[in-house]
Amino acid sequence: MLLTAIDESRKASDAEVDQGFERIRPLVLGALLDAAAVALRNLGSVTLTSRPRMFAFAQWVVAGESAMPWEPGAFEETYSASRADAHEAAIETSAVGSAVVLMMNARAMWTGTPTEFLAAIADVGRSGLSTRPDFPKFVRTATDSLTRLQVALRARGIYVSQGKSHGVRFVKIEKTS
Repeated sequence: MLLTAIDESRKASDAEVDQGFERIRPLVLGALLDAAAVALRNLGSVTLTSRPRMFAFAQWVVAGESAMPWEPGAFEETYSASRADAHEAAIETSAVGSAVVLMMNARAMWTGTPTEFLAAIADVGRSGLSTRPDFPKFVRTATDSLTRLQVALRARGIYVSQGKSHGVRFVKIEKTS
């Protein structure tokens, strides 16, 4: 989010901000209560285009949307975009996430043990990722990072599963798109 600088002549002290808020507090409370009343009335008829994380919250906001100062559908669009941005940020800021994406650019599926997984992302990481301070040095760290990134990777069309077969732990990564 980019915020514009406030002109020196328009800057306010904390006391002035508090005083201004006190003047509009009844209006804010009234608007919130109006939105809650509309949401209660519409909640049973709300249909979302998807079932996002925090589904009940999304239903409430969409149910009260007609009382809000934005166009119908704007919340779902903004919420979806925000979630997509968060997924991308999680991948981009993680050495493991970045390495998995690079690794899966060249294949549709990868399967191996956790030790082989660390070696595979280190091999991909030769592009500079493996020198990052957050690049895992231990197998457990790598698989824990992979587990935390599952939802973000799934949003990118990369599905991760981990488990045990015949007493041997495995990691399976598949690309659907």
